[in-house]
Amino acid sequence: MAPLPVTNTRRWKVSYDVGGFAHQFLVRLRDAAVPATVDSEVTTFLSAIGSLFWESEITGVQEAAEGSNLFFPIASGLVGDSWGSGANSIGNNPLQLNFVGRSPGGRRVRVGLFGYKGVFSEWKLTGSESTPVQDAVNALNAAGDCFIAIDGLFATWYPYADIGVNDYWVRQSRKAG
Repeated sequence: MAPLPVTNTRRWKVSYDVGGFAHQFLVRLRDAAVPATVDSEVTTFLSAIGSLFWESEITGVQEAAEGSNLFFPIASGLVGDSWGSGANSIGNNPLQLNFVGRSPGGRRVRVGLFGYKGVFSEWKLTGSESTPVQDAVNALNAAGDCFIAIDGLFATWYPYADIGVNDYWVRQSRKAG
């Protein structure tokens, strides 16, 4: 399968803070998506997984148009929203939770967030093990304007989340600690 340009769809880059460390996640949007609906769908997803995360807060949202590499700040109701609870310790900065799906066109899609505070169960957390994971997968599958794949098609999200440790953030934690 030939690769598609990263600019193949509209995109939002959502910036958030966990324990003093800035992160971002990417949300691909349908062309006709309106910000209020995308705000709602992202909030539903984040609310579903809140109990699995340290206190996190959205600090900004940027948008890039289809075909463009340039992201520009936009007004979004997401800014200032928070999810999770408790103070993150520096040793937890590299922990992430990744949701993965696939479009009917065969394109893989992923949404990953740092700040995971749950337990490790073989590096994968299924919906049958975790109600928040199942609720998040349901939110991703129900989204009508966002969380689409790079080919612009709605994805079917797998009924689990992968737990990961990011090497870059391991190094950053070592420097800060």
